[in-house]
Amino acid sequence: MKAYIIFDMDGVLIDSETWYQNILMKFLHENHIQISKQRLNASTGLSTEGFYLHNCNKIHLTKKDFIDQYHTYINQYGEPDYKQILYPHVKECFEKLYQKGIEIIIASSSPRQIIQNVLETTQLKEYVKFYLGSEDVHIRKPDPEIYLKIIQMQGYLPLFVVEDSYYGIQAAKSAHTKVIAYAQKEINQSNSDMIINNHLEILDYC
Repeated sequence: MKAYIIFDMDGVLIDSETWYQNILMKFLHENHIQISKQRLNASTGLSTEGFYLHNCNKIHLTKKDFIDQYHTYINQYGEPDYKQILYPHVKECFEKLYQKGIEIIIASSSPRQIIQNVLETTQLKEYVKFYLGSEDVHIRKPDPEIYLKIIQMQGYLPLFVVEDSYYGIQAAKSAHTKVIAYAQKEINQSNSDMIINNHLEILDYC
């Protein structure tokens, strides 16, 4: 049995959380929806539906209207330049894990097509065994379904999961895995087993 590590993608491999949050803040401002920065940070890692449910008392739109209008709005921006927002040392980390014979699996709340675009654009695809996205689960994080599904497919637990958001960490811990958090300002990562600031630190725990 080969050892493996599960990586979240947004906020762990690429700095997409900042990109998406800036667009969300513009959308909220233009629709006169007032949500504090602290509450926005607390919502990091949630799907659009999860964000709505977490903040519905502040939103004057129905859930369907909010989701439809926000998705239409964000589609106008296309996709970020994934090469530009790839965190430093991610590729080097993947290369070294691959050389060690440690399998890499991606568990993301993003659609599979986005995951594929990220991996191909950043030239990480060759190091990744497989990935699961939003279409592969019925319930998204903080539910542990995506992690439990990977563990079932593999037949044994990973060395650990690498996450960033409070809800992602909660999902991984609920699947009874160890969790390394990639440090992010203003996000509660206290439930993780350890926090790193550089992806190369991951190699110390393999």
